Parts: sequence; C-alpha cells; structure tokens
Amino acid sequence: GLLSPTILSLRQMSHMLQLLIGLLPILALCIWAVIADLRSECTAIPSMYLWACVTCGLALLLTLGHTVLYMKISSGKAQLSAKADEMREKLQSFQTASEESMSFTQMRELFICGSVLLQQALLVEDSARNSFWMTLTGAGSVLWLLTVIWNVVLVVGWTFVPGQVAFHPSAAVVAGDDYCGALVTVFVARIVLMLQMLFFFTHIMTILNWASDLLVTSPGFAKALLGAAEKIDAGMLGVPVVQTLFKAFLLRGGSDMATSQLSLAMNTKNTLEKEHAEA
Repeated sequence: GLLSPTILSLRQMSHMLQLLIGLLPILALCIWAVIADLRSECTAIPSMYLWACVTCGLALLLTLGHTVLYMKISSGKAQLSAKADEMREKLQSFQTASEESMSFTQMRELFICGSVLLQQALLVEDSARNSFWMTLTGAGSVLWLLTVIWNVVLVVGWTFVPGQVAFHPSAAVVAGDDYCGALVTVFVARIVLMLQMLFFFTHIMTILNWASDLLVTSPGFAKALLGAAEKIDAGMLGVPVVQTLFKAFLLRGGSDMATSQLSLAMNTKNTLEKEHAEA
C-alpha cells in the first residue's frame, strides 16, 4: 500500500503522455490518410491502405482505453484526497496535544487513519488494474506491436528504396504496378513510425504489466516467483529483500485486496457506531 499513491501517479502520467504525444497525433494522421487516399491506387506497396485503416481503428480503441483509465485514476485520487481531508479534520484535535500528553487512544487513531488511507489507495489501484479498460489497452498493445512491425516492413521495404516505387502522378500510366498514388498514407506511415518507435518500450511495459496482472491471481505463478526470490535471498544472508521487492512490484493485488476491503469496511462500521453513540 505504501507504493500505491506513487504508482497511481506514474500510471496517470504514462496514460497522459501516451495520449498527448503518441495516440492522439497518430489517430489524427491516420484519419487524414484514410480520408485523403480513399480512392487512391497503390498497387506497388501491398496493404498500405489496409495498414492505415487498421492502425486508425487500433489508435481509436487505445485512445479510448487510456482516456478512461486516466479518468478512473483521477477519480480515485480525488477520492483519496477527500478521504485524507476527512481524516485530517478528524485529527485536528490531536495536533494541539504534545507528544507527552497524547493518549494511547489518540495514537491508535493516528495509526488507523494512516492505514486506512494506504488501503484505500491500494483498492483504487486494484480497481484500475482489474477494469475492462486495462484489458482493452493490454490486448490492444499486443495488436499495436504487430502494426508497428507491419509499418516497419512497409516503410523500410518499399518507401526507402529509391526508384522502386513511382509516386509522381505523371508516372501513373508509365509505371503500371510500380505506381503508388497514396501519397498521404505513405507520408503518414513515415511520421507514425517515428512516433511508434518513441513509445515502443512503453507499449512493451504495458503488455508486461497486463500479463503480470493476469497472472497475479494464479497460485502457481506466485509460488514460482516467490520461490525464485527466496533462492536469491538465500545467497544474501537470508534477508528477504528480493521477496519484498517481488511482492511490492510484481505480486500487487490478489488476496491482499480482500484484507484491505475488510479493513476499510470494519473502519467504516466502527466510525459510524462511534458517531451514533456520540449523537
């Protein structure tokens, strides 16, 4: 739970950067190519227009998925902020008390408030991780990598070789099957390739993160991962450093969510009972 606020902020920033610098420009360029070259002929470069249509569709889906996840995380962070303000108001009476005069009940209340905030952050993170839109972006990123390879083959294999493909309109009759009139699509494919390379490793991380989230509920996966971590720790004086890191970054969620949900429910119940008794 300690890492949840940081992870939420990093994921929110990642979604925003992929949208503003990657997906939205690519979507706009592909829509332009699809409309501009709707009736253009390009027999010299196979599947060029089909690539533009497929990339446009995938960019639209990924844009939608990342937008919803960004809004979901923003909403969760707003809930955390409201919860923190609520806890802050509850603890204002303790701020005037010195450390010596602070009672055990007040210290216990401070600890509970901090624990509740961390568990709430963990639940917000898990809600975004297990949502349909995370699955959409994960599966979409796998397909996106295929379009990247497709684009590399088209751009490097045909458009970078001088004299292989004729693009000038006056060569349409003379060049025959070596002519490509989809000039906008060819231009867009080159620009999109540069943007795709810029976020290539980001998509790889999205896929690995999605795969890890799918496997985190598997007892066999968790057991194998912790077994490997335990062997590494055995060579480090037995201190469970690697096991802690694996649990913190790779095995987030799973059975811990039920504990967090139960703790939050019990805290809410105790708070309501206390308010009812004081009323």
